[in-house]
Amino acid sequence: MKKAILISIGTIVIIAAWGLYRFKSAALAIEKPIVITLDQDDQADSVIHYLETYDLKSPWLMTIIAEKMHMQNGLKQGRYTITPNMTYVDICRLFREGQFKSIDFTIKPMIQLHQVQKLYGLKFEGDSLEMADCMKDSLFLKTLGFNDTNLFALMLPNTYNMLFHSSAQEVLSYLQKQYHQFWDSSKINLAKAQGLTPIQVSTLASIVAKESNQAEEMPMIAGMYLNRLRIGMPLQADPTIKFALKMPGLKRILNIHLAVESPYNTYLYKGLPPGPICSPSLEAIKAVLNPAQHQYLFMCAKADFSGYHVFASNYKAHLKNANLYQKALDANQIH
Repeated sequence: MKKAILISIGTIVIIAAWGLYRFKSAALAIEKPIVITLDQDDQADSVIHYLETYDLKSPWLMTIIAEKMHMQNGLKQGRYTITPNMTYVDICRLFREGQFKSIDFTIKPMIQLHQVQKLYGLKFEGDSLEMADCMKDSLFLKTLGFNDTNLFALMLPNTYNMLFHSSAQEVLSYLQKQYHQFWDSSKINLAKAQGLTPIQVSTLASIVAKESNQAEEMPMIAGMYLNRLRIGMPLQADPTIKFALKMPGLKRILNIHLAVESPYNTYLYKGLPPGPICSPSLEAIKAVLNPAQHQYLFMCAKADFSGYHVFASNYKAHLKNANLYQKALDANQIH
């Protein structure tokens, strides 16, 4: 009798030990993190059933813990990352409490689309390829009121607080809402006063931002380009040539560069290019909306390489400025 009792106690101890081990061990037999998306109509049993496809070690234990932790009552839709070392309790708590971690997503002035894609992969749960595919999805972009040539206009420089598990579509949709808040009636009226739409403002502002990093000079540059647009003169903006050639680091524009066949070649084609060439700074947008009033049609970088420009109202005066700058380039062996 005592022997039987001892055996029973020993069995219970072994079972308890095994249960404790299983309770504290990893729930899934996975080597890499997996991402699971819960929809609004998902139930606890369907989630557990889905986890079985990832070799859930003890579905019955998961069911018991889910019931005890009232996972069903707090089940929240969203995307969840499950790592190899997560226990049954960890997973139930994750689904019950939701992975609503917020992060700061900063878009800097003059950022390029590939940089936005990389930043999404670094900051959010998804990867850069997801954002790249989203940016190429013409049907989705159309619902936002944009396309792949003017998408830069959506990337207004700012720091946005967003949810870690936000999908690429959710991020762009959020940026669209912020875009419409930015473009209130007062800014739209200022754009109309210049004969531009908000996207056209962003397009010109992206050129202005690339021409100079001196905010106080931007209204002068914006005014010059607007003067050219009004008289039907080509913009002849060097930053658009660099964009067309995909050579952002090009230091000297030569005649061979000006021959590139591209709708972004503002030496060949009059008017604004198809869309912004970068995410324009807020200072550049403000400059286009509130340009300096003058008669200048030409500008040239100063020969002292200060980052500022000299302006001229006629081509003869411009040639003098340009010659000084060309000589400075030659003297510094910039080719």
